Amino acid sequence: MSRKSRDKGARGEREFKSWLESRLNVTINRNYDQWAHGGFDLSGLDNCALEIKRYAKGNLFRFSWWQQVVESAGDLVPILAYRFDNEDWNVVCPLQWLMGERVTHALEMAAFMPAEEWVERYRALKAQERPLEDDLVGEG
Repeated sequence: MSRKSRDKGARGEREFKSWLESRLNVTINRNYDQWAHGGFDLSGLDNCALEIKRYAKGNLFRFSWWQQVVESAGDLVPILAYRFDNEDWNVVCPLQWLMGERVTHALEMAAFMPAEEWVERYRALKAQERPLEDDLVGEG
């Protein structure tokens, strides 16, 4: 990966981190070791692994991006946030998680939406009375 590409990715991570912190009043952490050791880009949301992608052109996420976050999330709920130049942020997340169900098929059943909508859904799910541990990926 070129330095220019890494720098753009880091800028995207910082941008989404700031955007998300301002909307959810939480502290989000960047994974600075991901280039060497792998893993996801951001942490700090209950049971969520956030992967951030920032590209110049496009109109829809690439399946390979979704595969990457699903594989790196482990037992956490995979969340992909992406943005193209001059566009707003979008989010991909497991459909089962959105429905308030245990995530067992994240790769095969995903939903995408504007990030603003995802924030509202995250707030609603967090406000539910069920324990957040129920979101964890795995067999039900």
